[in-house]
Amino acid sequence: MYTATKPPNVRDVFATEFEPGFRCTVGFLSSRGLNVDEAEEFAQAAWAKAWQRIDQLADQKALRPWVNTIAWRLVLSDHAKNRTEIVSEIPDPHVPHHALETWVELSQVLKLCSTEDKKLLQAHYLKGESSVEISRHSDLTPITARVRLHRIRRALRAAVTGDCKSGCEAAAEPATAMTHPPAAPDWTRAA
Repeated sequence: MYTATKPPNVRDVFATEFEPGFRCTVGFLSSRGLNVDEAEEFAQAAWAKAWQRIDQLADQKALRPWVNTIAWRLVLSDHAKNRTEIVSEIPDPHVPHHALETWVELSQVLKLCSTEDKKLLQAHYLKGESSVEISRHSDLTPITARVRLHRIRRALRAAVTGDCKSGCEAAAEPATAMTHPPAAPDWTRAA
């Protein structure tokens, strides 16, 4: 007579797999860069969550990988939450502290730019053109386009932050556009 063996209960499999599986999950998390204390904490949370959702386990043979996936998702979720908290507390080192509290309307800042400067900013930042691409449809060389963009950014930064020492003088200087690169020296002439 044929007697079918009844598959083990999922909760029984969980109970037998918990101790060796817990050590496996700690090892898995440690291999991903967590220290042992953090790995044990996340492994414990993952196994507890797995126990609460044991009915969702489709294949009993996949218990350890399933719990490891839960553990890794807990780690990623925790690190993402902590990262946003940390990043929001770090001030931008390039912006003076008093400027962090000042909101500037972009249209007001762009009123400080000439028409040519606005076109250059639009080509670079809105269209995503490089200085080489800008030089193809303007009378600027790629180097001149980069220098002009640098001077515009410096002048706008100075205007926004109120630091005229770094940018207002540079903005006041006319940006000379070179239509052609300078001629190479003639080395064939005798000195």
